[in-house]
Amino acid sequence: PPRSTPSNSSAASDVYKRQVLILRDGKKFAAGRVRQILSRRGVNVVVGLRTNYLNQMKKEDVRIYCKRNKIKVLELKKNSIIIGTSASSKESFYSFLKKRGIVFEELFSRKPDLDDVFLMSVQNV
Repeated sequence: PPRSTPSNSSAASDVYKRQVLILRDGKKFAAGRVRQILSRRGVNVVVGLRTNYLNQMKKEDVRIYCKRNKIKVLELKKNSIIIGTSASSKESFYSFLKKRGIVFEELFSRKPDLDDVFLMSVQNV
């Protein structure tokens, strides 16, 4: 029998076809299809890391590195980092962390979704 609601896999892929408009401080932050927005921002992977303790100085180093390298920081806490980036920048970021003496474990690496686009629009990490 026909289903009135799409399956989970169908619904997940449909989100990339929807047009969205995201405002930040009353101004247009992003508009278009989710996949297009992510592509324009250079994000094709979201990575979550568990880290050793990040003091304020190391957090600031991470912020500066990410800003210089167009990596989107979605979360930066004392023991975790979540970033949105390109696959190639991910490896460079890992090298940076190792050079700074930041011990880390990758918890996840996944395709970004609409929630990540919203996080990019509101984060001031």
